Amino acid sequence: MLARFDDVRGLHHSSRGLHPAVARFVDPVVAASIGLGSDAISAYAAYFDEFPGFEGIGRSGFTGVRSERLADLPRNHVCFPGGNDAILRCFIKALAPDAIEGGSAFPAVHNGRFRFEAFDRPHTSCRLRVGATVVRIDSPPDGSGARGAAIVTYARGGSLHSVQARAVVVASASWVAKHFIRALPDEYRAAMEQFPRSPMLVVNVALTNWRFLDRLGFTACSWRGGFGYSANIRSNMYIGDYRPPLDPDRPNILTFYVPFYHVGLPVVAQGHAGRAELLSTSYREYERIVRRQMVTLFESGGFDPARDVAGVVLNRWGHAYVNPAPGFYCGRDGQPAPSDVLRQPLGRIVFAHSELTGNQNWFSAAAEGRRAAEQVRGLA
Repeated sequence: MLARFDDVRGLHHSSRGLHPAVARFVDPVVAASIGLGSDAISAYAAYFDEFPGFEGIGRSGFTGVRSERLADLPRNHVCFPGGNDAILRCFIKALAPDAIEGGSAFPAVHNGRFRFEAFDRPHTSCRLRVGATVVRIDSPPDGSGARGAAIVTYARGGSLHSVQARAVVVASASWVAKHFIRALPDEYRAAMEQFPRSPMLVVNVALTNWRFLDRLGFTACSWRGGFGYSANIRSNMYIGDYRPPLDPDRPNILTFYVPFYHVGLPVVAQGHAGRAELLSTSYREYERIVRRQMVTLFESGGFDPARDVAGVVLNRWGHAYVNPAPGFYCGRDGQPAPSDVLRQPLGRIVFAHSELTGNQNWFSAAAEGRRAAEQVRGLA
C-alpha cells in the first residue's frame, strides 16, 4: 500500500504487497499534493486524492470517515490564468459591483481593473477593508455562545482599530489562528496543535523560448533524484481577449514542483526540517540549482541556460500543507478528530479553512466556507 490505513476501520495496516520502491516513487507526488511522504500520511488522504493503488476500494471500506465531507465534494477541476484570484474576483464583484471595472460577465470580471476606492465605502451593504491585519478576536463570554458582539482588533496604517461583529468567520489556518483568538479554550487549542504543516516550493522559470522542449517531444516531465520531481509548460489559457499564442519560439513559463519530506522522521519534525531547508537556502543558490537541473534534463534538446532563461521566480510556502497523519480523520484514543472540534462554533466565532478536510485545495475551502456560513446564519 502507498500509505498507512490507521484511519480506516477494517483496513488497519492493510497492504497490497507492493515493493517499497513503489512508495519511494510516489513519495514526492504525495508530498506535492498533501504534504510529506507515504510514511507519514493517512491512507484516506491518498484515497481522497485518487492516488494509484486505490482503484476498486469502495467507500464501504472507509466507514470510519464521513464520506459526505470528503469523497462527495465536487471534482470539477478548473484553472485560470490568474489562479484562484479569478474566484475571489467573482466574490468581490458580487459583493461590491463597483469594485471591479466593467460588466459582470466572467471575462470582464477576470480582466477588469480594481477600483480600490470602492472597496470600503460608508453606508454600503458590504465593506472590504484592504491593508488590514487582524491581531486579536474576543468572543463573549468565555466562548459560551452567549448573546453579544465579538470584538475584532486589526492593525492598519501603523494603528490599531476595532469593530464589533455579530459573528466572525475565522478562515485562517490553525497555526496562525491559535495566536490571535483571545481566551482560546484548552479543547480548541489542543485541536489546533494537531494540524502540523509542511512546506512547498514552486519555481517559475521565465523562458525566452521553449524550442528545446519541442525538440525533445514533450512539455511535461517527471523524474526521481535531483532537484524537485516534475516540471511542465501548460497550454495557454484563454479568457476573453487574453489569448497568448502557444509557440515554441515565443516566451513561456516552465514550472518546477519541489516538495519537502524526510522519510522516517516524525511528522512534526519533517515539517521543521523542510522549512529550515526552504528558508535557509538563498535565492542565488536556488537559481544555480534550477539551472543545473534544467541542463541535466534538457541539454540533449539544445537547452542553453544563458540564452533560454530570462528569470527565475521562487514561490516559497513555509506552511503550504496541513499533514493529515493517522488519527487526523477519526481521532485517536477515544478523542474526537481535531476537525470535529473546530467545526463547532466558539461563541460568536466559527472556523472555515481547507485544512479541516486535510487537503489544501479550492474544493475543500469552498465546502468548509459554505458550512461556516450556514453556521453563522444559525447563531442567535
